[in-house]
Amino acid sequence: MALISDVQWARMYACVWSDPTKRTDFEKNPKKAIMGKFPGIVASDTVLDLSWPYDPVATWLKDKASTDELLNVVKTGSTSSGQKLSAPVFTFQGWSTPLPQGGDPAAISLENWTRIYAYIWYQSKTGNSTPKGNFEKDPFSALPPIVADLKNPPYSVTITYTKLLNLGPPPTIFPPDTLMSICNDADAKKYRHKPNLCC
Repeated sequence: MALISDVQWARMYACVWSDPTKRTDFEKNPKKAIMGKFPGIVASDTVLDLSWPYDPVATWLKDKASTDELLNVVKTGSTSSGQKLSAPVFTFQGWSTPLPQGGDPAAISLENWTRIYAYIWYQSKTGNSTPKGNFEKDPFSALPPIVADLKNPPYSVTITYTKLLNLGPPPTIFPPDTLMSICNDADAKKYRHKPNLCC
């Protein structure tokens, strides 16, 4: 079992942006959409590592928030200062652009992703590491039991969605690179994508 790399993710994003059908499938169920379609990626691979410090809020939830603070974030969708998790980012040698995660009501909002992450760390810090392990392996399959439990006390939160992500239009790609050249290049033309939220 291996962690899918930021190079592999960059290639996959470029590939799905170039094909509307792939993009739709990827937004709904990322791991299923890439299985068997990208060399070197197998079903046992881990999609993401929640311990990676991609975002100050994610790091605070993991390292510093108490269980009471985590429970409050689950209920409110933000930290006490109003901060939420940031959107996924596509990067190229120091240049980066966030994806428009909040632009589609069918996708999980940043507020609800913040709730989900807080729930996962709340469970982990109270002795239940199963949600974290399942989510890292396959976010799509791990989310239904998480969302179902969030409806119950002490959370009492309802999250509805029909897809995990909103990729939006592709970011600006600097010539001579194109989406397909990134997709087909072993080093993704030095583009990188470090998965957060779910992929």
